[in-house]
Amino acid sequence: MATSKEDRLFNTTGRKHYRRRYNLTEVRIGAAILVLLGLVLAWVLYKGQYPDPEIYASSPGQMNRAPTRAVDRGPVPEGLAIEGFREGELATFDSSNLYEKIDGREGYYKSFGFERLYFIALASKSDPALTVDIELYDQGSGANALGAFAGEIPPSATPEVSDGGLTVLDRNALFMTRGRYYARGIGSDESDEVKKQLALASKKLAEGLPGEALPWSYTLFVSGMGVNPGKVSYQPENAFAFEFASDVHTALLEDGETEIFVVSQPTAEEAAALAEKFEAGFLGYGSVKATEGGVAWVADRYLDRVSGAKQSGVFVFGIRSAEDVEAAKAALEKLEQSVAKLPPEVVERAKQKPKVTASGGYDDAPAEEPATEEAPVEGALEGEPTYDTEGEPSYEEGN
Repeated sequence: MATSKEDRLFNTTGRKHYRRRYNLTEVRIGAAILVLLGLVLAWVLYKGQYPDPEIYASSPGQMNRAPTRAVDRGPVPEGLAIEGFREGELATFDSSNLYEKIDGREGYYKSFGFERLYFIALASKSDPALTVDIELYDQGSGANALGAFAGEIPPSATPEVSDGGLTVLDRNALFMTRGRYYARGIGSDESDEVKKQLALASKKLAEGLPGEALPWSYTLFVSGMGVNPGKVSYQPENAFAFEFASDVHTALLEDGETEIFVVSQPTAEEAAALAEKFEAGFLGYGSVKATEGGVAWVADRYLDRVSGAKQSGVFVFGIRSAEDVEAAKAALEKLEQSVAKLPPEVVERAKQKPKVTASGGYDDAPAEEPATEEAPVEGALEGEPTYDTEGEPSYEEGN
């Protein structure tokens, strides 16, 4: 069948157009759109080469260029970076915007009197993925800082005790207190460079931040016996439900049941009288199972756990709720040795009545009024944590 010249389906002259003329307005609009798209492309390329520094300031956790202007560092010491690392720009957060840095975790720090966070990132010059994030929390008081610290350190770590605070260097992490400040350093991995950077940061923070004297019981339990600070507490009155037991410092041992305790008195005579009261108090719940070394070991009639107390100098110390007499004797011997090694200045501080703070911590200054609140938190998570670059511990089953 012959094909019509007007047949558009089988048009043999496909390139031929049938429009007699073009609309000049359409041409102008098209040209304007092309120019506009070119300008947008040029702007995108330019901003990619020269980003706004404020973008980094509002994105905590990212490494940025070193500051090009003088910055008020607040309490953050100078010279935190080791050779081969560089500092990012300092960022600060208060109660109104803390969630921007640690969303979902800010309530923890606020519960310990949080006032301000200073954050600075350190990164390797040769490998930007190798980083250490330094977070310095102003918690308002030394007791608050100790409380925040105790709840985050790994259960397996033994803090190093100094005159002004506590320090833990664990795998790729740093935890420390200095007076009212609680510092965390989290590295991106466990390489030697990261560990070296964490060690320098610890040294600089210890030198640059004002310290406060720790409660004397930390010297006894943490430094002397290696007890986790999160297991140390203070009972200002009615300890163990005994009306006579006030100003008692306690620590929970690794089995989660046995408590060691110590309380000081102005004189040795008063301490001896108090030791007799503890013995009578324990006997109110059970009977003597054994008497050795001047200590009557009392077995609780309901729990079948063993308790006892002893006096030495101005101190009364003892064991509560041990598994058996042998375990109680071993714990008491270690506690007695730690008490005997207390420096004279710590013994003098121990004679002073502690002052409880609103956070549940305490210090060693005399109080005008009797204290009514109990002290700090137990660090509650089990297992050995690792740390990610956001600084959050991750507890692995079976570690």
